[in-house]
Amino acid sequence: THPVDHRDVLVSRGDSIMFTCNISNANTTQINWTKGRSVFVHSILRNQTFSNFTSHRLRIDLNLPSKLNIFNAQHDDAGLYVCNVTGKRGLRTTEWNLTVSEKPQEISPSLYFLYILTPVIGFLLCGFTPAVCLCRKLRTRTPNQNPVQDQFHLQSEGEV
Repeated sequence: THPVDHRDVLVSRGDSIMFTCNISNANTTQINWTKGRSVFVHSILRNQTFSNFTSHRLRIDLNLPSKLNIFNAQHDDAGLYVCNVTGKRGLRTTEWNLTVSEKPQEISPSLYFLYILTPVIGFLLCGFTPAVCLCRKLRTRTPNQNPVQDQFHLQSEGEV
């Protein structure tokens, strides 16, 4: 058996990802990509390519067949991607176990407005309510009434 380089990769749905096989073009004779039953084979010696990959989001550039690109990743793109590089020194395998997760929810500007509006309303109520109470208290007094005299008058009555 030959050594296998295994990597776990997590992307959010809608993101792009690129897998790259580490190769030396001088020693490489063939590059194979597989995912499940899908196969891409590029023979450098014969300059021939075969592929049954059907996803329009998956691209392998014939000029750089050591790179596999997935654009706008979706849940059905998840799985095990394997790159086998055959060269004069033997076979080298790299695997990527791709997991596609839901994209984190972004907070929209309208929600920021609600987050700010709630405390502003609270502060306004805290300031407005005592102001209304104070205005009502001042209105119920007679024009000749002096708050200091009234307080003194009430205290002196209690002492008698």
